[in-house]
Amino acid sequence: LDQPAARCTTCSTPATPCSFRMEPLLADRFRWLAPVQLPKYSLLPCGDGQPLSVLEAVTSCGDVFLSGGGGGGEGDGGGAAGSSRQLSRQDSNSSSASSSLELSQVAAIQSVCRRWWGPKRLDYSLHCPDTLSRFPINAMPLLFHASYWESADAAAFILRQFVDAASVAELLEITDSAITESSLGGHIDDRLTLRVPGRQREKWRNRANAIKLKNAAPNHRANDVIVAEGQAQVLTARFMYGPFDMLSLSDEVIDVHVMSQPPSSGEWSYVGSCNTDSHGKAVFSVPAERRLPQGVYPVKMVARGDHSSADLNLAVLPPATECVVFSVDGSFAASVSIMGADPKVRPGAVDVVRHWQDLGYLLVYISARPDMQQRRVVGWLAQHNFPHGMVFFMDGFTAEPLRQKTACLTKLAGQAGLLIHAAYGSSKDIAVYQSLNLRRGQIFIIGKAGKKHAGNATILSEGYAAHLSALQSAQYECSRPAQGVGRHVVRRGCFGLPQPSMSSGRGSPSAAATSDSSDSAQQQN
Repeated sequence: LDQPAARCTTCSTPATPCSFRMEPLLADRFRWLAPVQLPKYSLLPCGDGQPLSVLEAVTSCGDVFLSGGGGGGEGDGGGAAGSSRQLSRQDSNSSSASSSLELSQVAAIQSVCRRWWGPKRLDYSLHCPDTLSRFPINAMPLLFHASYWESADAAAFILRQFVDAASVAELLEITDSAITESSLGGHIDDRLTLRVPGRQREKWRNRANAIKLKNAAPNHRANDVIVAEGQAQVLTARFMYGPFDMLSLSDEVIDVHVMSQPPSSGEWSYVGSCNTDSHGKAVFSVPAERRLPQGVYPVKMVARGDHSSADLNLAVLPPATECVVFSVDGSFAASVSIMGADPKVRPGAVDVVRHWQDLGYLLVYISARPDMQQRRVVGWLAQHNFPHGMVFFMDGFTAEPLRQKTACLTKLAGQAGLLIHAAYGSSKDIAVYQSLNLRRGQIFIIGKAGKKHAGNATILSEGYAAHLSALQSAQYECSRPAQGVGRHVVRRGCFGLPQPSMSSGRGSPSAAATSDSSDSAQQQN
């Protein structure tokens, strides 16, 4: 390079078959130094305090940079080696030896810094799980590529390069305490809530709720809402508590807040209130004078009694907005979990979804699972950095989940005026997509599929990575940018981790701590 880079870093695991180092290319003697081992985030979230300066590495490893051993085909250690040999012949003059040693160190440091990029080390090594040794070599590159997106060790290292240690420690202290409190009882630390002056939690209208819900964690949820501009904007949420929805929030007041100008302003505005029914269901219709214009708006429906909330997105779209549908069940998760508890995402799946988002399409995630699993699944999507999209789950348990999925997509295409441009899923979803009049070139199926499905859909037998290459090279007829004005309304970015509790007033809701980030989706069907 004509001009040295301000900062460049390589990060890999010892088992990565396609990893390489940059330090030996800039200074030959660094081939005798191991890459800096990054600490595990779970053990040392603020780092282990080891020095990362290249000057510290040169001075602390003087035997490498000042000796003739270890090879020095670069010329940066030749003078230093000669000085070292000269020192061995001058034992009688200690002051002369000390002076020569200092000159040798200065010469070695100058030789390294003359070629170096930035003041810190360049090569870093991540912790590698032992279970990776069981995978075939040809599968490792794709697995490692997917794992870097979700590595907490790598993310913490990057943050430490830009945020001072005191700020990181304070943030981690608050976040960890909030997660601990949430896991014990679903209550968020008071330090994490933005209190509204003069607005405190109200007593439950139903006295029985104060007793029933005292030690129960909330599991509120709501499907996202897509409407055409000018249509009625109706928000629906279900307020439940405890495992398997043991308790419902009946006959209580729910306040509705909307972020009017996301994501720049971040200001919430109160739009109205409604009451839950005997089954914990709350339905709120936005008044005609307060209906929102085109855009995608975050919505919080907040229970006044404990300030727990259900989060959803309201999309007000122009007619004929094009979208791409992704069935979460069986299409995103790999069949083998590297870490054991969390099902790993299929290699290339996130990149394929990002490709469609970059083309300007609205992303629609749909699942045949009951809505009680929404927090877990959305938390899994957020953990793996899936692009933001509209999420839909089924209302409770049903004996015919595919029929409910078909009805949901038909409603979106009919009432909201969406144009489904492409659809992804498993072999079970082919009949669903065919009922929406999608052609074979618009239906993409991942995983095993019978021969009878070959003429009805495109089977991605080589996985998402090969499919992404085909999309980028326009081998499919449907691989084109989105058309119409709807592409300007689509929200970019990734999912935010779920926030299970908040403190709100009628003026603005609070920003609650993220406590569902440890939740992972169950194994996909």
